[in-house]
Amino acid sequence: MKKFMLFLLLSLIINCGYYDTEKKVELGSSKVELGEFYSKNRNYIYFFENKIEGADPETFEIMGIYARDKNRVYLRGEEIKNIDSKTFKLLGQYYGVDYKSVYYTDIQLMRADPETFEIIGNFYSKDKNRVYLRDRELGNSDPKTFNIIDKDYSKDKKTVYFWEVEIKGADPQTIKILDDGYSTDKNSVYYLENKMEKADLKTFEVLNFRYSTDKNNVYFRDEVINEANPGTFRSVDHGESGDGLRYDAEDKNNFYENGGIIKKK
Repeated sequence: MKKFMLFLLLSLIINCGYYDTEKKVELGSSKVELGEFYSKNRNYIYFFENKIEGADPETFEIMGIYARDKNRVYLRGEEIKNIDSKTFKLLGQYYGVDYKSVYYTDIQLMRADPETFEIIGNFYSKDKNRVYLRDRELGNSDPKTFNIIDKDYSKDKKTVYFWEVEIKGADPQTIKILDDGYSTDKNSVYYLENKMEKADLKTFEVLNFRYSTDKNNVYFRDEVINEANPGTFRSVDHGESGDGLRYDAEDKNNFYENGGIIKKK
């Protein structure tokens, strides 16, 4: 009886596949965590729990946001097509190059020159011919004179940019970055990439919460608040009227929230 039970148990084990050679190789090999959500055993590479078909465990390595083996380069577990793994190298946090191309994540920069390509910072890069913001060419910018002003603005010898957008008419030599998206040069006031045609440069002042004033007007972003009084207007941090109404600015006549009148005084 005992021999019969033992035979039955062995039969069940074999039928369930515990001694299947292929299953034993995969299930019996413990995984090693590699970082960036990759892991491997002696036969396979995984991204999370997904097997990467064709990846070579012996030569697989993590390179920042990328990974590679002797044959391929990967991003988030997916092969990047037409990239040469032998000459591939990481540049900065998000860029990679091989002998023929430049990539931002998995996007090929079609006209970028890999031999002269370099990271500037703050998502900007350049080569001998162009400046790039992430994966986009920055207009007709001049790489020799290009420099970053701050996290939102940059310039070259002829142009000022708000991110990738040209600020038309802005003077690179006299541009001055203010708070809350405002800037000035020797001639004008700007909000983001837009020239504020009605703003008076000499008396212009930036308040809080994207309000600004000059001798003639009050502005919310780049729009004139027609009813506002520039002589008495002020921004207010956590303003609350006697009846519990919350506001972020006021003048002698009104309470304001996000550039609009919410109550008259």
